[in-house]
Amino acid sequence: MNYCLMPLSLKSKSTGVNSMSGIEKIIHDKANLLRQQYNLGNYCGRSIFDIIEKLEIEGNNPLLFRLPFKNAELSGFVGYKNDKFAVYTNTNKTLGYQIFTAAHEIYHIVENGLTVKEQVVLQESTPKEGYAKTESSEILADIFAAELLMPEMEIKREYQRLMNKYGLSIPDESIIVMLQQMYFVEFKAVTKRLREIEADGYNEETESRLNQILFKKNRIIRKSCEIFNHSIGFCFFECTKSTDPRLLYPANIFSFSCFIISSRNPIKVSPALADLLAIIFFAAIFSG
Repeated sequence: MNYCLMPLSLKSKSTGVNSMSGIEKIIHDKANLLRQQYNLGNYCGRSIFDIIEKLEIEGNNPLLFRLPFKNAELSGFVGYKNDKFAVYTNTNKTLGYQIFTAAHEIYHIVENGLTVKEQVVLQESTPKEGYAKTESSEILADIFAAELLMPEMEIKREYQRLMNKYGLSIPDESIIVMLQQMYFVEFKAVTKRLREIEADGYNEETESRLNQILFKKNRIIRKSCEIFNHSIGFCFFECTKSTDPRLLYPANIFSFSCFIISSRNPIKVSPALADLLAIIFFAAIFSG
């Protein structure tokens, strides 16, 4: 199954003004077409890695590699060799970040294939805090990924439903976490998406406030891990109920298996105990 787009420009040739609204509509249509043709539904975040390997590009299926990168700034990249595209994601990022990166790379494969072939590797670096992407292909890939993973009309409905259910006029972090679990993306991907679609009661100030809450939680988590690492090692446990912390915290901080690992001897624990530990630990984090 092949896709082809004419190259898109972020500027209108006649006026020189930003014409993103028209381009966004085209990109949204492309994301929705992909969703329909592969029967992905409105919640495809959980299956995004499978989707990559099922795409048919020039008679071949892309390869997917999920690996820890030494370069913390590199979130992923797409390459081309031996007549096949390959997508790489950095497992030192949160699972939610990896999922968005994977959806972003799908755009590059189906729309920027010729460029990828010429460059062999197309890298995706994590933008520094406070800085936005400026390259047109990267902006378009983000628009595509956001619409593929969090369809505008669908997330608007879910956001409003949750706001009404809990009687809120301004969203708090619990609304973001619930949407995050629903669409299986990173916390910041949700806060940014709600601002992009101009959700009710939501603006840039709201986005900044919610992101600051996550920053403080992450700082607590990282400090806790430093303390544990010096004493008994990291705790690794499975979490299958309620909030999935893999979407919030990088794999180099937590790995979710059914083991608690001390500095000397790994201890096998039951899934039920692992779930209980996860629920207690993360309930404490999110209630603080």
